[in-house]
Amino acid sequence: MKKLLAIILIAVLAVTTFGFNTFAETFEDEIPQKILYRIKNGEAIIEYLPSAEIPTKIEGYPVTTIEYPGIVIGDHDPDVIGHSVGTKLVVPKGIKRIGANAFMACKKLADITLPDTLEYIGYDAFEDTAYFQDDSNWEDGVLYIGKHLIKANGNLSGEYKIKEGTLTIAENAFDNCKKLTSITIPKSVKNLCCIPFDGCTSLKNITIARDNKFFSAEDGVIYKKDLSEVLAVSNVISGELILPNGVVTIGDAFNNCKNLTAITIPKSVKNLSSTSFNGCKSLKNITIAEENPYLTIKDGIIYKKDLSEVITANPNIVSGNITLPKTVKLIPDHAFSNCNNITSVNLPDGIEKIGNEAFYHCTSLESINLPDTITDIGERAFARCSLTKIKFPKNLKVISADSFFGNKFKEIIIPEGVTKIEEWAFCECNELTKITLPKSIKSIKTGAFRDCPNLKVVKYNGSEEDAEKIKITGKLHGNNHILSSVIWIYAPTSTIKPVASKNENTASKVETSKPQNTSSLESEISSQETESTVSTDTEITLSPENEMENNDMKKPNVKPKNNPLTVLIITGSILLCIAGGL
Repeated sequence: MKKLLAIILIAVLAVTTFGFNTFAETFEDEIPQKILYRIKNGEAIIEYLPSAEIPTKIEGYPVTTIEYPGIVIGDHDPDVIGHSVGTKLVVPKGIKRIGANAFMACKKLADITLPDTLEYIGYDAFEDTAYFQDDSNWEDGVLYIGKHLIKANGNLSGEYKIKEGTLTIAENAFDNCKKLTSITIPKSVKNLCCIPFDGCTSLKNITIARDNKFFSAEDGVIYKKDLSEVLAVSNVISGELILPNGVVTIGDAFNNCKNLTAITIPKSVKNLSSTSFNGCKSLKNITIAEENPYLTIKDGIIYKKDLSEVITANPNIVSGNITLPKTVKLIPDHAFSNCNNITSVNLPDGIEKIGNEAFYHCTSLESINLPDTITDIGERAFARCSLTKIKFPKNLKVISADSFFGNKFKEIIIPEGVTKIEEWAFCECNELTKITLPKSIKSIKTGAFRDCPNLKVVKYNGSEEDAEKIKITGKLHGNNHILSSVIWIYAPTSTIKPVASKNENTASKVETSKPQNTSSLESEISSQETESTVSTDTEITLSPENEMENNDMKKPNVKPKNNPLTVLIITGSILLCIAGGL
C-alpha cells in the first residue's frame, strides 16, 4: 500500500510539474499533417508530403514537382523530424521534377517507381534510402531507378557507357568520380541535369551518340543540339574558351572548372546564371561582346545592359569597397556569393530586393548600407559575413531565414514594422549582446537566436502583456530558450523580469550587476561585474520614487515570487512522509 501510494504521488507530481504535452506543444505548429504546396504558372508544386500518397492534381492543377516530401521544409535532420514516406513509393505519371534531397534518408524506402515524364532529379534525391543502400540495385557501380541514372560510385574509373534506354542523368550524378576518364551518352538520353560531372578531374572525353536528338558535344562542352544552351562541361577544360555565337543560355555548366582562365561570351547570350562560374578559381578574364544587347561587364561585375540588375560578380576580381550604379534595382540570388575580398558595399537608393545568398560567405564584408527602398532580403543573403553593425530598411516586414547567420554584430535594432523573424536568422552571432524588438513583432521562428552565447538583453518596444503574445517556436530544438534566460526591458511599463518560456520549467538564471542608483540596468549588465543572481521566477518592481527616466533603471526592489516547482516538491515530500507512516 505504501509503495503504491508513493508511486501515485510521484506520478502526480511529475504530471503537474512537467505536463503531458510539453514536446507536442513545442512542435505542433512545425510539423504539418497535410500536404503543403504552392501553385505557380498553372502547376502545383508539392513542398511537404507527409505520406507516400502523391496526388496527380491539387485544386484542379496538375502536380509537376516534388520538393521536400517527408520532412519539414528547411530542416533536413531525419533524427529530429523523421520521415513518413514508408517502404514503397510510386511517383505518378505527369511529375516532371523531383527536388534536391527530396527523399533523402527515408531509410525504409526500398521500392521506388519513377515515371518516364521526369525531366529533372535533384542531387541526393534518394540518398540513404533502403533502395540506395541495397547493393543489388547498383549496376557496375552505377545506380538506376527505372530509366533514370541516379548516382555513380565515386570509385568508378576508366571509360563508362551509360546504358541504352536511359532518359535522365540526375544532378551531380557522377560527382567526384575522379578516376573516370571517358563517358559515352546514348541516343535515348534527353534530360541532363545540373553539373553531372562535377569533380571528375580526369574526364577528358565526352562522347554523345550521333543520333541523339537532344545534345551535342564539342571540345569538352555539352550543348543543346542547336547550340542554344551550354549544359555541362568537363572539369579538365583549361586556358581560354570562346563560346560560339548562337548560344543563348549559360547555366551552371562551368562550376568548378578550376583551370579555366578566360572566357568570351558572344553577342547572342541573353541568359546567364548568377552561379555560372562558381568555383572557377583561375578565371581572371570575362569578356562580353560589345554588341551584346543583353549583358555588360564593369569592374568584374556582370549587369543587365541597362544596369538595372546585377547578374553575377567574379570573386577573383571584385574586391575592397564597391559602389553599385544608381540604376540598380535588384541583386539576384547568389550574385556576390563567395566574394571573399569585398570589405564594404554601397547600395543605391531605389534598390528594392536582395536575393537569396546574394552576399553569402563574403567573409571580409564588414559594412553595407541598406536603403529604405528595400522591401525584401532573401534567405542567407548575408550569412557568414563579418558585418559588425546593420541598419535595417524601414519598409522591411520579414527577416528571412538564415539571412544574417554567423555575423559579428554586438547589437541589433529591428525597426517597427517587422512582424516576423524566420528560422536561424541571427544564429551563431557570437558577439551579439543586445537586441531591440519592435512592438510590431508577432513571430520568432525556430533557432532565430540560436548559439548567441553573449546575448544578455532584449529591449522590447511594447508592454509585458504584448510580449506574451509573441509566438516563439522551437524553444527546445531551436535553442530559442535563450530568449527566456536574458533580461527583457519593456516600454513603457516599469516592470523588468525575464520571460519564462511556455512549457519550460527550468529555473534559468540571469546575472545582473549590483544595482546602483546612478547607472542603468543595461550598463550594469554590460559591465559584467556580477555580484547577484536573479532567477527567472524573480520579479523586479520599481518603487514609485525610482521610476524609469530615459529608459534607465535605477535601484530596483527585488521581490521573490513563490516558485510553483518548489511548492510542489515540498508538498510532495510531506505527503510521502505521511504515506510512510501509514
